[in-house]
This record gives sequence, C-alpha cells and structure tokens, in this order.
Amino acid sequence: MVFFAFGEAEISEQGERTIDQFAAFFFRVGTGRVTLTGHTDTAEASVPLSMSRAVAAKMRLLGMGIPADRISVVARGDKNLLVQTPPGTRDPQNRRVEFVLHGR
Repeated sequence: MVFFAFGEAEISEQGERTIDQFAAFFFRVGTGRVTLTGHTDTAEASVPLSMSRAVAAKMRLLGMGIPADRISVVARGDKNLLVQTPPGTRDPQNRRVEFVLHGR
C-alpha cells in the first residue's frame, strides 16, 4: 500500500519506494495484471481524490515500463476503510492506494 497526506494525491518518497518494489516484483513474476484501488478517509470522503491517488500510482508504474493494458484503477472514496472511524475523522491509514496482482 501507498499512503497519502490529507487532501493530497502526491506520492511521497516512501510511496515511491513501495511502488518501485512492487514493479520489481511484477517484472519478476512476468505475467498478470494489477488493480490499483484508491481510498480516502472519512474527512476527505472524495471519490475523485481516491481516483487521483490511484492514477498517480498508475503513472509511476507506466513510467517504470509496466504496460497500460495491465493496469486497472478503481476509486472507492471512503467506502472501504482500513481503520473504522467516525465520519469526518482524519486517519492516515485510510488515505491509501492498494495494489492487487491478478493472474500470476
């Protein structure tokens, strides 16, 4: 997972390292597809922001040579919280992009 600052879709240095590690694994596996699912916390509660986060991760993977037809993006907003919180709560663990590899 890659985590984000409140209200942001910019990938941090730690997030870049996580994506780099995923890409290295993806190339070692040699087959499959990846789904990137963007999320927000309940204070952000924004499907467009969660999509922007997933697209930012996709752009990084594209730049590393993973073909576009092997990457899907999904936006969930605050619908699939990692940590259950009351509405309007800022929680850094909920501001994330998850990577799921299919068909290894």
